[in-house]
Amino acid sequence: MSSSSAMECAVGIVLCLIVCTSKADESSDMPLLESINYQVNHRIAYADDASNWNVEDYWATPEESYARGAGDCEDIAIAKYFALRDAGLAPATLRLAYVELQIGGAGGLTWRHIVVAYLRPDGGPGSERVLDNVIDEVRLLSRRPDLHVLISFDMDGVWLGLERGAPARPARDIRRWSELLARLDGMLPGARLPRRRRRPSAGSPAAALEHHESYLIGLLALRA
Repeated sequence: MSSSSAMECAVGIVLCLIVCTSKADESSDMPLLESINYQVNHRIAYADDASNWNVEDYWATPEESYARGAGDCEDIAIAKYFALRDAGLAPATLRLAYVELQIGGAGGLTWRHIVVAYLRPDGGPGSERVLDNVIDEVRLLSRRPDLHVLISFDMDGVWLGLERGAPARPARDIRRWSELLARLDGMLPGARLPRRRRRPSAGSPAAALEHHESYLIGLLALRA
């Protein structure tokens, strides 16, 4: 056997071992989770939709967010979600999670926020990992007492919290998520900019409802 053939064989064995180990050991996903979380956090700077898109709420595709180099929490989470899927993680292990973020401890501010949740197939409640734009470390949900998960969703459905099993609602019930998936599938023109419109006054009930419209509809529908 030539030295080049031996090298190719050795490389093939190593790659096979890596793949087999990855399938057998869920912890092998951690380097990928940490890498994607860090890279996206440092590639897409936080900017709210009002300053970035001149509208109250817009869900950008990963390409739009990368092109601008800016996005809000759902844009950053969406970019991570699709990066992880493209990297080969099982779709069933990934969800976008709409959470309440407690800032400043008990009695502090509560902020509506969105993150990526990684669900280990053999894990129970609290074993989920959280990819968040506020920190680069990918922590267990049980180590994030500042987060309370309201709903989670992927390309197929919507769940209360991070429940396992069949989804409670189809993904299309979250309107802006459905619209984004349609754009990604080419059903609507890609990279279509949102239409400019008059913004409600900051802090008004109308502004709060408009910003969280799709989340609130999904959450209230699930609890009805």
